[in-house]
Order: sequence, then structure tokens, then C-alpha cells
Amino acid sequence: MVKTSEEIAFDIAAAKLEVAERLGWPLAIVSGLFIAIYSHWLIGAGAGIAAYLLAVKPYTQKYDAASDTFERVTGTGRYYSPPD
Repeated sequence: MVKTSEEIAFDIAAAKLEVAERLGWPLAIVSGLFIAIYSHWLIGAGAGIAAYLLAVKPYTQKYDAASDTFERVTGTGRYYSPPD
């Protein structure tokens, strides 16, 4: 089966998001612990969560855009129209 360019873009965006999510938590934990050592633990926890969100947000947006494009082209998801 031949994949369309939209499907390939969707697969790439999904893979990048998966890597960002897997690396985002260790980044958040290390940055949160580092800040908590030199500051209050609540500031460290907040910084860890912020680091995770900042690491994952751009990839989430690209994934959502690729998913939307793929669903629009294939007529699936929210673009599905039942046959009359």
C-alpha cells in the first residue's frame, strides 16, 4: 500500500511527539530537582512542569496540524461524512 504525503507527514509528527514526550519527563525532573536544590520545592515543581510543557508544546501543535490534514484528506475523524 502506497502512503500519501499527508500520511507520511502524520507518521513523522507522531514519532517526533513520542520522542518529545519520552524525553520531556526526564528533562522536567532534572530541571525541577536542580531548581528545588537552590530554591523552594514548589518553585522546582512548577519549573519542572513548565519545562515539560515547553518541551512538548511545539510537537503537539505540529502533530495536531498533521492529524487534521490527514483526516481532511482521507475523510476520517471529524471530517467523516456518512454515505447517504
